[in-house]
Amino acid sequence: MYKTSFKILIAVAAVLSLSCKKTYDVGQTNAVKVANNWWVTVAPNGVLKPNPAHVFINTYDVSAQTDSFWLDDLNHDAARYRYKTKAAVDLNALTFSTTSSANLRAPAATPNTATITEGKVIPKGGRSLTGVVTDSIYFKIKFSYSDTVFTVAGVGRTGFIEDDY
Repeated sequence: MYKTSFKILIAVAAVLSLSCKKTYDVGQTNAVKVANNWWVTVAPNGVLKPNPAHVFINTYDVSAQTDSFWLDDLNHDAARYRYKTKAAVDLNALTFSTTSSANLRAPAATPNTATITEGKVIPKGGRSLTGVVTDSIYFKIKFSYSDTVFTVAGVGRTGFIEDDY
């Protein structure tokens, strides 16, 4: 009798513990289709220097879950042309742009806006350093304190060390 009661108790405990297992939906941010880490080159006035340096930038969702996202160069050009600015994004066409958006990383004594044009993310439109197919990004950015228009283009980071520049 004791063994039977013990087996029933174990079976009931197992069923109860399995039935309490919760499945969580982690959800997604609005900008999930365009949010990424990117390896890009920067061409002042469309002129790419020989053997250009690759710069690591981020695109990510704004906290308000709107149709905007952040473009952030992570302070790579500490001298003059740094940017962290919001841009409006069309998630169906994967295009983005902004006019005179606040640039949170502009040099101190200068007007701090950035204008982004021709922005687009191309799914599976690029190849990493080792040839892995990845997304690509392209946009032009102009700062209010300069006449230079920078063309920024590159590929999504794969997460593999071999693909980091």
